[in-house]
Amino acid sequence: MLQKNLNFGIDWCTCALLHAFQRKKGRPLLIGASQFGRIGNRLYLGAHLIAWAKEKDAILLNPGFHDYENLFEGTYRDALVRFPEPSEPLCLQSGCKEFLRQSIERISIRLLNRENPVFQTIDLRPEGPDIADPSFLDRLIARPVTFIRGFVYNNTCRYIVDAYPAIQRYFRPRRDLLPAIEEPINNLRGQVDVVLGVVIRHGDFKSWQGGQFYHETEDYIQLMDQAVATLKGKRVGFFIASDEDQNPALFAHHTFYFRSGHPAENLCALASCDGMIAAESSFTGWSQYYGQVPVYHISRNLDSNKLQQMAQTALEKSRARRMPSP
Repeated sequence: MLQKNLNFGIDWCTCALLHAFQRKKGRPLLIGASQFGRIGNRLYLGAHLIAWAKEKDAILLNPGFHDYENLFEGTYRDALVRFPEPSEPLCLQSGCKEFLRQSIERISIRLLNRENPVFQTIDLRPEGPDIADPSFLDRLIARPVTFIRGFVYNNTCRYIVDAYPAIQRYFRPRRDLLPAIEEPINNLRGQVDVVLGVVIRHGDFKSWQGGQFYHETEDYIQLMDQAVATLKGKRVGFFIASDEDQNPALFAHHTFYFRSGHPAENLCALASCDGMIAAESSFTGWSQYYGQVPVYHISRNLDSNKLQQMAQTALEKSRARRMPSP
């Protein structure tokens, strides 16, 4: 009971501070209040939050991104993970930031399905609000302060396309990560005509949704072989990212760079590739979106036309990249 009362007092103070901040700025506040999934999910949701904030001239606070804030230039300086990036970031120790994040999450849960003149919580669920409906944007600012929970399950929202330049800049990788991102891709580019990323997702895919998205390493290799055959006469290199260790000898007949783990570095390196072969996931989706990379999504049934289309588009992308600037 003592802890419950203490949390209630802390949360009351957090609400007062958020409301005071909103009134001082004179703009709606959108707050990413929950931690859903891993890095791909957080980035994909973060992109939507930024797009919605831009569209409605709101200020975004995204403490739900605290787990990954140190990986990106636009997120690591400010304890509230604000967008637009503030000229005077708020600096707090990690313990204080976690204290604040937990308070915001508790408040967002408490406000579910409750009426309040200042605060509201919107819960993004498969059966929840349609984010592609224009009225959704008005709902976001129906109260001065809106907490947003859950994940964006509907991929038809156009606003992240419109806000792409701002999102790309905000989620630019930290400078100290750049060597691990750029060197593998640059080394491959020095040897080949086109670089294709390969995302081998094992781990949770072995059991998730009955394993329907799980594919053996040999399945990915077969697609690599077919991509090379499609681009006959061109030198093809592969940046292979995996969530588990693989036997590099399996890829030895290709020009390749293999790396397991390192999700942030691999995410950004894949965005620098000319094309990708991957299972569908938010991880792949982020690299596809951030780098504007054509993707062939691996499935049980090979679609040779789509694979060929991806490979040809990747080759065109590589050619355009190599053209000298006017």
